[in-house]
Amino acid sequence: MGTYYVVATDLFEGLATCAAIKRGNPFPDRELKPGMTIQVPQRCACPSADGLYYLHNFTKPAYVHQDIKTSNVLLDSNLRAKITNFSLARSAARDTNVTVHLVGTRGYMAPEYVETGEITPKIDVYAFGVVLLELITGKEAVLVVGNGKETLLSTTMVSLAEKGGLEEALASYIDPSMRETGVDVVLPLLRLSLACLRREPEARPSMEEVVSSLVKILTDLRRTKSLADDSVTDQSVTPLQRASRVENDCSVETASW
Repeated sequence: MGTYYVVATDLFEGLATCAAIKRGNPFPDRELKPGMTIQVPQRCACPSADGLYYLHNFTKPAYVHQDIKTSNVLLDSNLRAKITNFSLARSAARDTNVTVHLVGTRGYMAPEYVETGEITPKIDVYAFGVVLLELITGKEAVLVVGNGKETLLSTTMVSLAEKGGLEEALASYIDPSMRETGVDVVLPLLRLSLACLRREPEARPSMEEVVSSLVKILTDLRRTKSLADDSVTDQSVTPLQRASRVENDCSVETASW
């Protein structure tokens, strides 16, 4: 009969998705605490990255999600994020990691996957880069420009970066709610996103490296707000453990997602 796998998740009440942040308060029926809305991008990014890190390295066998996007990242009423929808997940240890049947969502699919059907954990890294862009800009992965023409958010931002216009890109595309966070925080997030969007898979960071980078960025943010947590900088623990210690901005719950 074959082998079947079951994914058990917590019950989410007052559910929303990270996609909802592009419409402002993801829970319009209640008032968020001051400063809570601005934390949504950070609260979405770090747990999502950590979930993928777990999926790529600690499940047996390791898996590729294949459909990472903001609508597949759930938020509970405390704005804690978890990855969902594993219907397209595929073992990274299969004999062949090439497919002719492409699945996924436009705007999030890595170039090598679209062109050759190659499936590796780096296609999840690419998709996460798009998600991070959406969280920074508040825009959709597929943009509608003049005359109804569609273009990819990732293509637009990468093009601007290649022209040496990172700060210009931020000025033009940053979500207004992120302006309060400060360019010194948003710019590193944008650089991390662009690293995930590199065309060559081997040039992209692993999800372990992404988590480490996010922890550093968010720890710096906490320090600028006089909320430093010395335990986060303990180099004797793994990136996963360090991530879990960023109590609010990087709330990681990988055991049950």
